[in-house]
Amino acid sequence: MENQNPMPQPAQYQPQPPQAYQNPASYEDASPLSVGNYIIMMLISVIPIVNLMMLFVWGFGNSNRNKKNWARAQLIMLAVGILLCVLFGASLVASIASMGVARY
Repeated sequence: MENQNPMPQPAQYQPQPPQAYQNPASYEDASPLSVGNYIIMMLISVIPIVNLMMLFVWGFGNSNRNKKNWARAQLIMLAVGILLCVLFGASLVASIASMGVARY
């Protein structure tokens, strides 16, 4: 009789070579923007309401790194401008209100 091994042999482990693709979630376009792209972005940022939506899309979406940084800088400058307007407006209202109250 032949000597038969009733237990099957385990398969040999062969490591897989590393995959050569880049994860799409970590891919970021860093190519420089053309002058035309900057002009289009500036024209879009002049349109009310649309500018806010597009600045948020460009700043926090999956877009070019340069466009993302430009949009974030625009949002920061917009926030600073709004804050300065509120402070100036409040001080103007306070000074006008104090003129009506002062009696000599």
